[in-house]
Amino acid sequence: MSRGIMIYSVDEAALKAALASNDPELLDRLEKVCSDSTWPQVMQLVKAGACRGDAEQQIFAFEALCQHFGVELDNGAVSPIRQATIQDADQALLAHPCALSLDQLVYGHGVFPFTLASDFPQFGHWSEDQVRTAAPLLENQPPEHDDADLESILLSVSDWITIAHARNNALFGFIY
Repeated sequence: MSRGIMIYSVDEAALKAALASNDPELLDRLEKVCSDSTWPQVMQLVKAGACRGDAEQQIFAFEALCQHFGVELDNGAVSPIRQATIQDADQALLAHPCALSLDQLVYGHGVFPFTLASDFPQFGHWSEDQVRTAAPLLENQPPEHDDADLESILLSVSDWITIAHARNNALFGFIY
C-alpha cells in the first residue's frame, strides 16, 4: 500500500514557544486558518501544550501548527511511496556521511509528546542541529543511487535540508 508524505521546514523554537503559550494573538490568527475539525485541538495545544482526542486528531492539529510556523516543501518524490521504498531510502541515507534516517523524519515523533496513532498518520522530525550538520555533507557529496526513483528521493532530501538550513529551521515529516 502506498502512503503520502508531507514535509515542512519549521521554526522549531517558535513552534515550541507556541505550545502552552496561551497567546491570544496567535490564537486569533490560527482560528482564521484552521479547519473546523482541527481548531479545537490546535487551540488546546496553544493553551495547554497538549490536547485531548485521539492520536490522529492530535497529529493533524500539530501539523496545522507546523504549517503556520513553517513552509510546505515539495513532496513529489515521496508521495505516493511504499514502505519498502522508505526503508531503501533510509538505508541509503544512513550509508551517506549525513547519516540521516528518513524513518526518523516520518515516524520518529521526536521531542513532542503526543499519543502514538495505532496506524496512521505518524510524524517525526530532524532537529535544527541535524539539519545544520547534514547541510554541508550533502552539499559536498550529493547523494547518488543506481535506482532513479531512490536517487530522486535522496535529491529531494538534499533540497529539503538546503531549504531548512537557509531558514535555520528543523524539518517535520507527516506520513498518511
